[in-house]
Amino acid sequence: DALGHQLGAVVEIVRLTARATARSRELEGLATITRELSGLRAPAELLPQIVEQAAQLLGADAVGIRVLEGDELVLVARTDAAAPVMPRHRLRVGEGLPGRVAAEGRPVIVADFAADPDVSPGLRARALAAGFRGYLGVPLRAAGRTVGMLGAYTRSRRGFGPEAVGLAAAFADQAAIALENARLFEETRLRQVRLEALLEVSRRLARLRELPLLLDAIAEACGRLLGSGSVGFRLLEGDELVVTGTWGDASRVMLRRHLRLGESLSGVVAATGRPLLVTDVAEDPRVLVEHRAALARAGYRGWLGVPVKLGDRVLGVLSVRGRRSFAAADLEVATALAAQAAVAIENARLAQAQEVRAARLRALVAVSRAISESLDPAVVLRAVGQAARDLMGARLAAFWLADTRARRLDVLAVADDGAGSDHPIRTLAFGQGAVGWVAEQRRVLHVPEVETDARVVGRDWCRARGLRSLLAAPVVLDGELLGVLAVWGDRPFALDADEEELLGGLVASAAVAIRNARLFATSERRRKTAEALAELSRALATAIDDDRRVAQGTVERARNLLGALAAVLYRLEPDSDDLVFVAGVGEGGDWDRRLAAGTGAAGRAVQEGHPFATPDELADPAVAMSAEARARIERSPYRAVAAAPLRVGERIVGALVVGDAAGRVFDAEEQGLLQAFADQAALALDNARLYAETRARLTRLRQLTALSHLVASSLDLRVVLESVARAALALVDADLARIWVVDREAGRLRLGAHEARDGLAVPTESTELPLGHGLVGRVVAERRTRYSPRLVDDPWQVHTAWVRVCGFVSQLAIPMVVGDEAVGALAVLTRRPRQFSDEERDMLELFAAKAAVAVKNARLYEAARKAVADLQAKNAELDSFAYMVSHDLKAPLVTIQGMAGLLLEDQAERLDARGRQYLERIGANVAHMERLIGDLLTLSRVGREGRPPEPVAVDEVVDEALAMLGDEIRRRGVKVTRGELGAVVAVRTQLAEVWTNLLSNAVKYLGEQPDPRVEIGAVDRGEVTEFWVRDNGVGIDPAHHARIFELFQRLKEVEAEGTGVGLPIVKKIVESAGGRIWVESAKGAGATFRFTWPKTARGA
Repeated sequence: DALGHQLGAVVEIVRLTARATARSRELEGLATITRELSGLRAPAELLPQIVEQAAQLLGADAVGIRVLEGDELVLVARTDAAAPVMPRHRLRVGEGLPGRVAAEGRPVIVADFAADPDVSPGLRARALAAGFRGYLGVPLRAAGRTVGMLGAYTRSRRGFGPEAVGLAAAFADQAAIALENARLFEETRLRQVRLEALLEVSRRLARLRELPLLLDAIAEACGRLLGSGSVGFRLLEGDELVVTGTWGDASRVMLRRHLRLGESLSGVVAATGRPLLVTDVAEDPRVLVEHRAALARAGYRGWLGVPVKLGDRVLGVLSVRGRRSFAAADLEVATALAAQAAVAIENARLAQAQEVRAARLRALVAVSRAISESLDPAVVLRAVGQAARDLMGARLAAFWLADTRARRLDVLAVADDGAGSDHPIRTLAFGQGAVGWVAEQRRVLHVPEVETDARVVGRDWCRARGLRSLLAAPVVLDGELLGVLAVWGDRPFALDADEEELLGGLVASAAVAIRNARLFATSERRRKTAEALAELSRALATAIDDDRRVAQGTVERARNLLGALAAVLYRLEPDSDDLVFVAGVGEGGDWDRRLAAGTGAAGRAVQEGHPFATPDELADPAVAMSAEARARIERSPYRAVAAAPLRVGERIVGALVVGDAAGRVFDAEEQGLLQAFADQAALALDNARLYAETRARLTRLRQLTALSHLVASSLDLRVVLESVARAALALVDADLARIWVVDREAGRLRLGAHEARDGLAVPTESTELPLGHGLVGRVVAERRTRYSPRLVDDPWQVHTAWVRVCGFVSQLAIPMVVGDEAVGALAVLTRRPRQFSDEERDMLELFAAKAAVAVKNARLYEAARKAVADLQAKNAELDSFAYMVSHDLKAPLVTIQGMAGLLLEDQAERLDARGRQYLERIGANVAHMERLIGDLLTLSRVGREGRPPEPVAVDEVVDEALAMLGDEIRRRGVKVTRGELGAVVAVRTQLAEVWTNLLSNAVKYLGEQPDPRVEIGAVDRGEVTEFWVRDNGVGIDPAHHARIFELFQRLKEVEAEGTGVGLPIVKKIVESAGGRIWVESAKGAGATFRFTWPKTARGA
């Protein structure tokens, strides 16, 4: 017998050795495959390798992979042998064996296709015809979610055993990671391609001007990016969508050129203003019948539509058709292109509007020029009529001059295309015809159809020349009717706000022309003055973004208007009240660059707040000036001077000065004209200043917003600090920006970022400072901003030699503070004397705050990363320790158990009853010890399981636990009742452990109860569910309520099996899930164990 046992042991060892060797080879193969799959490659390159390696690893005859796209599994790779059993490209989740694997998220095994009733007849026939016997399908999971499945077929009768399933699952995990990496790699590549394509589109759009060509180019780019041969635009015109730009065969499937809002798919997109994805246009009832037929003929299945929007305003719809379904990435590309289209459309609209405005401006300028160049009313009014005809799309325009005393209208000027030269009616009485009606009523009249309006005279003449409509407006000035402007067209006029404004402008121009004719005696000088002021106003209005251009235009026009030799404009410096030169024109050119407060004619005008003039600035005792200024004027050709202050409200911001030869007297009218120029220039300069300040603030806000986004999205401290340094450098136009970061452990400041102005080479000095040392160290220590106007003289400067070599003059250093902690400093240095404004300081302080947050975030991230690493190391140590303890404790127990068994078996006849009892007790204690070790290991692993929580039906878990206890429940005659328990999110095995322990304890501690009962229930407590297990057993003394959840604490009232670890395991599982557990009981009154469980996973 002993020899037999030994031989059996040897055979078992050999079998285990062979099995271990095979297992080792499989694991080595899996490791090799994992290394091969770890590189970044495109899916097309990776997938064939995965299926071949899976077939080799599993010893399968055919392998295929399907990936999840929405609710469908798409076949992406298979070995050649898999073709007969994988004929379909797409399967729904839950359909067939692959669908079961994806839906259930677990392996599916078919031992024998011929005998498995769950296999569909079609698959069974195909599999058996191809010689396949068995099947194994495993899910591909990445980041806790199913992304696809791997299916393997074998012709071997042995099929796939548990080890093959485990190996396949391990391979599937690696393959899923590789596929996910490949997908991300491919997405990155596609994003790059699409970005390059979008940039190319932008470049092409910059070269194109016509809107249809622009939209065609965008449609083509969209088609090429999304792999579609059918892309089209519909633009909104009123309440209709009209096909405007197409690519590919879009024109053949977009059959209905006009669509109403809400009609068909494009109408829905335009009406809702939201994108729309349609998987199958054949099944969507919103598709028009003719469109559905055209799409079917072209083989298109998927449809994507995005609104072309500018702000919240829908301009149109971009639609794309494809022979596949579109995804979110496609929507992103289409949305980006739609945004470009919106810009193109808006630019085209603005360009068109600009062209209209330009045409109107040219016409109005022509009218104004005619008014200014001629006092002949016929010439001027003909120009008004010409402008009215051209700008309003008319064919004929005529001006009827009113004689209010005779109540008569006479044609004074006609502008036509040849149709009105023979107009039969040259004179009308007030009230006669449509034009007479306008004169009588003094109201605008629009006659859309002259043929049907009885007020119109000469209808036959209009009909013969195709003149269909009439628009007439009275010309009234100061309550007096001056005449009527009338235009005829071949279609009704669109009297919108722009047309009415234009008509009003033309009528006003006509009124001005007539007034000018009546005021023929108006002096030429005043006309020139008005003309010059108007020209100046226009010039200043178009130069708001360039204060120097405003100033130069002002001095040039002032000199020309006043006929002077020179003109100069000065700006008042608020800190000193000095006048600083801005612009000058004329002879001499040797202008004073700075006038001390109150000196010169300009200073006098600024002091008095009104114009000042003198025929000889040098000889006038009222004009104070420096010797240098006097010498400069003596060299110049002018002596007579007039100066006017530049006023903005009550504030004086500068002065405008004109100079001429000695002896000229600038009269009051000329001084008033100069003041008018100065007022216009002051307003324009102030607007330019405000515009520049607004642009600067906008730039600063954009920089601050960009930094905020960067700080919030990046943990790369170097990148953030360099961005802050660059922004600070640009903000204050400094020469060098540096950021120092505190290293508390080393007690030093370290240079974190260094940014110099373009072209400036700055030698590097020390990149470290002791805390509290130097200017920056002082700023950090005091947490207070410090400005040094002269760095070399600052007592806290420690790098004086470096400052001299680099030529730095001033520095502003700002502490970087988070809460009460200074984490560094931002310093900007300049090579010229520099004062920093309050706004600049505020912005730099904001930049410093952003840098401080970045430093703090980086430190917190590093601390969190280290803590996670430490925790992972400790968990690994704990797992290793638990394994060691389990192994070292169980090994002696196995020996004891084996020896006791052999002794009881071999020496039974030599042992008396007591000896056998001792051996049985040894065996029972060993079993107890094994259970105790198992419970302790279970307790140690709670909260560290790798499996993610999932929705779990609690009723199913409780039923399984009751089934396990079924024998004991029936033996004791226990009556179990329970209500509906609902579902929670949990790790199923942990939740089962909780219920098994609580129900086992309830049954064990019923005592001698003649009517034993156990009740199970649940109640909704909002974010958690409260469960309970109630029994009518021996109960628990309240003094022991806390102790029973501690290790090895058991009730002594009832003799029952147990290790004293069950309730601690339950407590740890419940608390790890975010719940709590407690007991309600009294001795002899039964016990109720209650615990809560969150409805969602902890941290979700």
